[in-house]
Amino acid sequence: MTTQTNQRIIIIEPSTIVFAGLQSIIERMHIAESIYHVTELDTITQKLAQLRADIIIVNTAVFGFHKNLSIKSIFKDCTHASIIAFVSQYSDSQFLKQFDDIIDIYDDAQTISAKIRHIIEQDTIDITETDTTELSEREQEVLIAVVKGLINKEIASTLNISIHTVMSHRKNITRKTGIKSISGLTVYALFNNLIKQEDVQQPHH
Repeated sequence: MTTQTNQRIIIIEPSTIVFAGLQSIIERMHIAESIYHVTELDTITQKLAQLRADIIIVNTAVFGFHKNLSIKSIFKDCTHASIIAFVSQYSDSQFLKQFDDIIDIYDDAQTISAKIRHIIEQDTIDITETDTTELSEREQEVLIAVVKGLINKEIASTLNISIHTVMSHRKNITRKTGIKSISGLTVYALFNNLIKQEDVQQPHH
């Protein structure tokens, strides 16, 4: 399979030296249409929708010591993007479960390249191999799990599939239904009798 070469990548990394290292590895992979460097989380959140990133690599240090942050809410404007944690210091294991993959500062260039390439190729597989507008049985299972409030890691564990496969199914669901929001997908699932009202995750007050 040929890896896509039009990836839009955002790297949120305070260190210019570390960014340069990651940039060099990615450029040697010949997969990036653009690589956007951001040093602080606050400066990027308002631009995420316009940048339409395919992959976001974020140093977990930018989140400080907040353990209750929701990655899904921070990157809510990037539903199609794969979010990769770059770990340069201790990070809470539960917090890291929210990410689609993890790059450690001690990973070598080959390991980092393999992780990024795997995410891209997994996404490409599902997008190119499905040309119907009907949800597959697996996509329906993923949709039900999303509506129930499960995060990607939990869905992967429940369905015994990889986190990257979950992301690919979610992208296919959005592409086939034309619906991006959880509330919209909930209505879709209810309307198509995929889920009962009592199974829907209720918002916390």
